[in-house]
Amino acid sequence: MLVATSEKKSFALSVLGKEFPIVVLDVETLDSKPLGLWDEPIVSFSISLPTDTITAWDAPTACFITESIDEERELLELLRKILWSNRKSLWAGHNISYQYKYICQEMSWPCGYDLPKIRKRGNLRGIDFGFLQKIPVFDSMDEGFKHYDHSAHNRQWNGEKQRILRCEHIEEDFNIVRPPWLPKLGPQVRDHYLKYLETGDLKLLQTISQYNACDTIIESIITKIFLHSLNGCNSSLKIISPLKRCAHIPRAFPIESNPTWQRFTAAELERINNV
Repeated sequence: MLVATSEKKSFALSVLGKEFPIVVLDVETLDSKPLGLWDEPIVSFSISLPTDTITAWDAPTACFITESIDEERELLELLRKILWSNRKSLWAGHNISYQYKYICQEMSWPCGYDLPKIRKRGNLRGIDFGFLQKIPVFDSMDEGFKHYDHSAHNRQWNGEKQRILRCEHIEEDFNIVRPPWLPKLGPQVRDHYLKYLETGDLKLLQTISQYNACDTIIESIITKIFLHSLNGCNSSLKIISPLKRCAHIPRAFPIESNPTWQRFTAAELERINNV
């Protein structure tokens, strides 16, 4: 298993012995919606540790990625240790909920993706993730369904105002700019990973880990924007709006200028060059 981190390698493992106020999580799998594949292995996960200080947008980040599908059990065992060590922390991400709070009240969707996927793969590997249904979760897709200022966008779904927003919609609204050279893989994670298994090209794994880490860095920013909008300067409004952001929320978030991202990509380049 490869470890990529924005700090020293020891940072990535330090989460086993500490409790952090917020832990942002994102997993990458070999699932494929176009192919109808929903029972495929998890191949990587990334965590970010944002502070609860609104003026600090840096968040130490680590990504763990398997070098073979056979390593999934090892990956899940490590993830379980991290989740258990931080079971009282607020776990955040986009569409990660074990049980939605708001979407399920109006639609037939009971849950998100990441945490249910982790438990499902854990069951197949004989690893108990039953405690996941009890950990505190802040899901930006679910929270956005209820609290986002949907008058600030013109997106439509089935002829109505779209209230379930993808991560890229929030990125667009709050001007969170991904590195232009990094592909937004999505379902192409499967293609990259299978090609890596065929060719042994570690740069394909590097692209997956960079994409995974970029997602959690962005989701850390989104989480802090949402929490501050609901509990900070404009808390009386109880609305998350790109049009009514307070002075604490910058007008743009270029990820290439983010110190965490700069450290992460530098460490990744050094690791690949030393292989």
